[in-house]
Amino acid sequence: MYIPNLTGELYVPFVKPGIWYPHLPRWAFIIFITFVVAASANGTNFTDGIDTLASVPIITGMFFVGIVAYVSGNVIFSEYLHIPYLKGCDELFPIAMASIGALLAYLWFNSPPAEIYMGDAGSIGFGALLGIMFVLVQAGLFLPIVCIIILVEAVSVALQIGHFKFNKITRGWDYANSHRLFLRAPIHHHFQLKWKGTGNFGDSKPLVNAKIAWRMHLVSFFALILGFIVFFGLR
Repeated sequence: MYIPNLTGELYVPFVKPGIWYPHLPRWAFIIFITFVVAASANGTNFTDGIDTLASVPIITGMFFVGIVAYVSGNVIFSEYLHIPYLKGCDELFPIAMASIGALLAYLWFNSPPAEIYMGDAGSIGFGALLGIMFVLVQAGLFLPIVCIIILVEAVSVALQIGHFKFNKITRGWDYANSHRLFLRAPIHHHFQLKWKGTGNFGDSKPLVNAKIAWRMHLVSFFALILGFIVFFGLR
């Protein structure tokens, strides 16, 4: 059974552990864990606005942490790849693969037109699990790289709210309401409104949603590849 030794070590993107392998104080690491899990859970919840949109970033994120966990928990692989050995960490691999299997089954029924939906309980639950898994493999700082779609969705909401409140205080409600940063947040709603009625899609909402979802899925796969390159190749 894997009992994580949460001592505050972190992998830093683009930096080899032999050069810099920071150790956070316990109080700082607790704050870091809380932030990563909360951000992942809420970001995933924001992402779940179009059929299949939230599940693919979770799948790619789980695949990343599953491979990292398996390699980190194997003495031979970790030594060969110059990765700190985390005893028992490979036991997280089945959890990651089980999550992927569950989400693939969910995608079977969530593909447009969706028959079932993830809802808040599913998106927040999977998002929190994703954040926890990244923390357990000491790769919390890689979450924004691998799950960039979740990050962008969450940041778009924060920027929209902050921009609106700032303008409301400085220039009044009418100005703030008519000068929003995005047409609507999260960002996928911005693209829905932006592309609706254009020559490419007409007024077909399903076509607009499909284009948004597929482009974001492609970004998720590119981000997964980039995450592996950075973690295994550029450190």
